[in-house]
Amino acid sequence: MKKTLLYLALLANLSAQAQITLWDAEGNDISNSEITVSGDPADFETIARAHVKNESETNYTIIVNSEVVTSVEGMQYALCWGLCLNPSTSGQTSGSQALQAGQTDQESFSGHCYPSNNQGTSQLKYTFTATEWDGEVTLTVNYEISTRASVGQLGLGGVSAPYPNPAQDFTAFRHNIPAGKDARVRIFNALGVEVRNVRLQGAGTTQVQTNDLAPGIYFYSVVVNGQAVSTSKLMVRR
Repeated sequence: MKKTLLYLALLANLSAQAQITLWDAEGNDISNSEITVSGDPADFETIARAHVKNESETNYTIIVNSEVVTSVEGMQYALCWGLCLNPSTSGQTSGSQALQAGQTDQESFSGHCYPSNNQGTSQLKYTFTATEWDGEVTLTVNYEISTRASVGQLGLGGVSAPYPNPAQDFTAFRHNIPAGKDARVRIFNALGVEVRNVRLQGAGTTQVQTNDLAPGIYFYSVVVNGQAVSTSKLMVRR
């Protein structure tokens, strides 16, 4: 009898182990984690992404549910898992999508926050389940929307974070550069080699082509009159 109970307990433990895992673009396991993505109030959207892996030996039909934990008034959210749902102020449930045993899907999942010129931090919780598995894995995302004070406080106008990021063929910066200021975006690869140097002028949006850059991690700096006022990461993928 004891052996039977031990065997059943072992089966229950195995079934509860993570059969779906979540990974970021740098290969870090972010299953059941909390992450923060940053954006500007003027950005059209701020996006959180994750690679979804079926760790089991069975084909899974996966569904994603989003829950709005805290929300800034005026912001909306959308969930993409295969298909993208329309923006809403409430949580959403995706359609189902098949993922074969051992397969990693790098493209289909993303969470979207639409700031609509509002500032603050909204938190959403994404829960991944499968019809063939009685467990779940979660990802909690803080959408941190705020103006880039380091640029504005210096009287240098405003420069948004790049969008899209990760980039494929291009990324774009929204900006408002006062007359007489030499503002540039400089992009460097992981070895510190400059691969782009693009001038930003006046108010508008400037695209930076990335279609000829190798996939990977890059760093961009906003430089005004020779002074770097902000530096952050830019991902390029295919």
